[in-house]
Amino acid sequence: MLGPLNWNIVINDLLTINLGEGIKMQAYADDVAIVVSSKCATYMPVKINNILKAAYDWGMKSKLTFSESKTQIMYISRRINRPIFSPINMNGVVIKPVDQVKILGVIFDQRMDFRPHIYYIVEKAVKIYRMVNNIARNSYGLSPRVLQLIHHSIIEPVITYGAVVTHRAMKYQHIINYLKQLLKPIAQKATKAYRTAPTVATSAIADFPPLDILINYRAIIVKSRVTRMYHRQDMNIPVDIEEAHKPTVDMQVNFIVREPAVMSPLRIFIKSIITNHGIGAAFMVFNHNNPIHTKSYRFPGYSTLQQADLYTIKMAVEWSLANLGHQAVYILTNNIGTVQHLKRFDHRKKQRLANLITATTNNNITIMWIKVDQENQWHRKLKRIAKKAGKHRNRAYDYEYIHMKVVKKIEYRQMLSIWDDRYRNDRFGTNIKLICQHVGDARQFSNVIDRFLTQTLTGHGQFGNYLSRFGISDEVACVCGFPVQDVPHLINECPLTNRLRNDFKTAIRRIMNPVTKIEMTAVFYINIAIFADIHRNSIHQFRPP
Repeated sequence: MLGPLNWNIVINDLLTINLGEGIKMQAYADDVAIVVSSKCATYMPVKINNILKAAYDWGMKSKLTFSESKTQIMYISRRINRPIFSPINMNGVVIKPVDQVKILGVIFDQRMDFRPHIYYIVEKAVKIYRMVNNIARNSYGLSPRVLQLIHHSIIEPVITYGAVVTHRAMKYQHIINYLKQLLKPIAQKATKAYRTAPTVATSAIADFPPLDILINYRAIIVKSRVTRMYHRQDMNIPVDIEEAHKPTVDMQVNFIVREPAVMSPLRIFIKSIITNHGIGAAFMVFNHNNPIHTKSYRFPGYSTLQQADLYTIKMAVEWSLANLGHQAVYILTNNIGTVQHLKRFDHRKKQRLANLITATTNNNITIMWIKVDQENQWHRKLKRIAKKAGKHRNRAYDYEYIHMKVVKKIEYRQMLSIWDDRYRNDRFGTNIKLICQHVGDARQFSNVIDRFLTQTLTGHGQFGNYLSRFGISDEVACVCGFPVQDVPHLINECPLTNRLRNDFKTAIRRIMNPVTKIEMTAVFYINIAIFADIHRNSIHQFRPP
């Protein structure tokens, strides 16, 4: 038996074999994947046979054998009439081509559109969901909160695994519909909705984004992290990601997260400010109370204040080392979060700039937080310099990297925007759109889900128009005498719900906490559904889907 390190040493000889142009080899543990490209269909089998012979010879030299039964070959082509290739042999065994190959849990097919993978992961997600759901009690089932947790922590990771390549299947409408079929029963059970409730309503209430939109979102995030380049508005923006290896230099810089009693006469003040045209930053060097040097920088609007602070500190450190030598210097900033970030010992939890600062700074430099006096003339001047730099449109950016957190925030907002457009343009969910015009208005009820709340929001409950529509009852009129009993009538017009309505309006005016407002609104909608249920004597009994 070989350990992981010994195996890496052994397999490295195979990976470094020069196999020629158009050939790439990748290994994961004891699985080896080889990609071969050729413009000549006749020469392709020859290249593959030569590669397999070289791998077999290496195995004999290393006293290792390949499993012919587990070796698979797949020809990738989008042509309808694919060429016929000559047989492939490995150690005298003919290896027949297959239609799809599974590599690290992702199914690659001949057309590279990944539709077979989507079918596979949907079946896998359904099996997992049924297994988890069977643990629940037969009478009441899992609570909405638990079902939401299952969906976000189990179903979504399974569906979005490998999204950076499988998102190509999202261009097919039947794949989008197939993912929607998976989402429908889970959203219904999580919201305790009627089976007839539209998916556009139940998924919004449960805060389950459409799976195809979620896959595209995860694909952009992973692609930005792997390629370290974020594509936005026809621009390629470099992503600020720290290297995976551990820094070789130990931290020597001093940090003070409080106002010191004594400071060095050499001080460098840092200031960053957000403007309408970007972020401006500057540092000013003082010897005693005399300013001796000032430098300003400009950053794009997608940068963060912490990035601006870190870059300015980095430049201040470089200036200090070049001009002040080994003299004691205090670098001061009024952003305590920046100093706390620099103090982190784990380099993987720090920004790239922070690791550069700790790697290049010596122990003569102290970085500290200080509470700035807003009335100080030098502070106001430094603020004006930073503001002027940020507003200077014709000035080039000094640092154009975007933080990964910003990428996630931008793409998350874009995902919600796409979801909102689909929500508003869907031909179903008429009732919920009257109450919640945007998907965000419906998502706010995800933490207070109740079956009566869902009935009011979806309009699928003990309401006259719903019962008549599905042939359950012929009584469409409201008990107040209005010809049609529906949710908008009960919320806004019905005289029998005047007390509920007035109490709700009185209470909501006194509440300042937005979370409490949502809870109070949910209680009002719950009481509307309970009112209809009581007066209809529960004609249609609720049965969980």
